[in-house]
Amino acid sequence: MIDFTLTEDQEALRDLVREFATKEISPLAPTLDEEQRHSPEIVQKYFDLGFLHYAVPEDYGGAGLGTLDGCLFTEELGAACGGIACVLGGNTPGPTPLLIAGSDELKGEILPPHTEGPNLAAFCLTEAGAGSDAGAMRSAARLEGDEYVINGTKNFITNGSVASIYSVFAMEDLELGNKGFSAFMVPAGTPGISIGKKENKMGQRTADTREV
Repeated sequence: MIDFTLTEDQEALRDLVREFATKEISPLAPTLDEEQRHSPEIVQKYFDLGFLHYAVPEDYGGAGLGTLDGCLFTEELGAACGGIACVLGGNTPGPTPLLIAGSDELKGEILPPHTEGPNLAAFCLTEAGAGSDAGAMRSAARLEGDEYVINGTKNFITNGSVASIYSVFAMEDLELGNKGFSAFMVPAGTPGISIGKKENKMGQRTADTREV
């Protein structure tokens, strides 16, 4: 039989986030939702708590925690405000392609500057004609000299206008379908990035969800 009992450490971490959500998020959630406002102040406080970059290894400035820890955090944050839970939890998928498949050199170049402050990442996969089916997306990447040029549009991107870095999925070879795409780490401010209007999503109005 599988034992689903939380460890003492997991319970302690959960309780920390529960207290944070109760004190820092719940009182502000109705106003933030009504105003459709992103809260960098809450992001800063969550960073100060030590969990904004919970899934990044300690060697790169994160907390080095696991998926179950993240689920516990998101559950507590979501009880206070679904949109803010999306903002804070949505930071985690951004660096994940780099953590899984990136070189040590690239990790060392990108991750420490990201984790040293209350910086957010955006995971750019979803498209209007493909949803989140990576094999059906139309965004394309081509190598020109020693740089890649990416063309495409991503939809419903969490942290769309407030991210400091974007993990962008694009096809290098359309004929290979879901084996023909790559993930590119694109810093905010890179020439050619444009940000669309904020989506008005019920229960998610505090989340910065946009077309990129």
